[in-house]
Amino acid sequence: MLGAVSVTLLALPVALWVWSAVSLAANRAIAEKAGFPVLVRWITPTNPLWMFYGNTIISLCRMLGVRTSIFPRYYLFGWEGQERYNAHREFGDLFMLVAPGGNWLYVGNSEAAYDILHRRTEFRRNIEQFAVLDVYGKNLSTTDDQEWQKHRKVTAVTFTERNNQLVWRASLAQAHGMLQYWTERSTQPIRTLSDDTKVFTLNVLAAALFSREYPFESQEESLAKAKAGENNQELSYQYRDSLSKILKKIVPIMVFGGERLKARWLPKSWREAGAAVSNFRSYVTGLINEERARREKAHSSKGDSLWQRHDLVSALVRACESEGNEDGVSVRSSESRTMTLTEQEIVSNLFVYAFAGNDTTAITLAHLLVNLAANPQTQEWIAEEIRHYLPGDDYTQWSYDAASKLKRCQAVLVSLSHFYLIHFEICVG
Repeated sequence: MLGAVSVTLLALPVALWVWSAVSLAANRAIAEKAGFPVLVRWITPTNPLWMFYGNTIISLCRMLGVRTSIFPRYYLFGWEGQERYNAHREFGDLFMLVAPGGNWLYVGNSEAAYDILHRRTEFRRNIEQFAVLDVYGKNLSTTDDQEWQKHRKVTAVTFTERNNQLVWRASLAQAHGMLQYWTERSTQPIRTLSDDTKVFTLNVLAAALFSREYPFESQEESLAKAKAGENNQELSYQYRDSLSKILKKIVPIMVFGGERLKARWLPKSWREAGAAVSNFRSYVTGLINEERARREKAHSSKGDSLWQRHDLVSALVRACESEGNEDGVSVRSSESRTMTLTEQEIVSNLFVYAFAGNDTTAITLAHLLVNLAANPQTQEWIAEEIRHYLPGDDYTQWSYDAASKLKRCQAVLVSLSHFYLIHFEICVG
């Protein structure tokens, strides 16, 4: 019996190695036939175990002095962000990463990227790879074809100038609150920039997605209140804490699912992520029910006009409550089938918009502030423009109409984007 178990345990890694070698050889032949430069990896980038532990293993090997050639820099999870243009400088504008689990074409050429974007039916989305965002079910990012059109049609109704005005006001309020924290309450020098820009972004998203205006509260202040048990029931804390934990543990959530992460034998951080999945669902469901109750009350009151909010929750509830509603939002396709979302799909789409808008905005803002701090002359340059179009110190009186006139501010944002390489990753096998 013991011998059989030993043989089985030995056979599994041998079989895995043989399968990997055969698959890698087959995929490499395909890549070489395509004629692109080839980057070979023995471990598939989407391997869940490697996504969990790969970077830790590489760091441990380097600490122990193990030759780094065993795990080159391209084995790191997220190497694309760290390497930026270096990979394309080494392998060319287009190269293919070959692994046992498939081939990935990396495109760093603007003309090729433009062509790909305009041939959507030929270059289809890799739905399997987007499954990481299926935390609450299907959504705009994890569907394709007609189902994707349904999600896009319903969710796109909120992205109007009125919603942009809401984002403008929320951004000004959060910037004012963050500046007050830095100058009056934060320890000096400020070492919480990246954490603070995440809070900034989360609160702006809360306004745009949910019409919830939360005062700026640093993570240090929020954690201190949480330890004292002062804010566990606050909606702002529930929203920020749950979404932050989900973002940090998105990979184990994808692999195991939110409910399974609540098992007692799992690490504490994973259990907290499982609870966060439930908390965020509860938070969003409460907002959906609140909007439905508001609309029902308004409709039942004769002569009362229904004041329309411009956040995403309200737009989704409006679009899904009836066919051809009073807002002019068509919810029927050309095939005359109802284009509505279930409550679960509404929750899932709200999560995806929060997920997609959080890190990208927070990281960009953090880099922008660091670069401005290092270049006082640029600060003065854009301050001159701001004082011209937005006079006075009362930010609540600053008009959204002036936003399009801030050309210097826009130029600073554009120049920042030059530090990053925007490229496409296409799964081709």
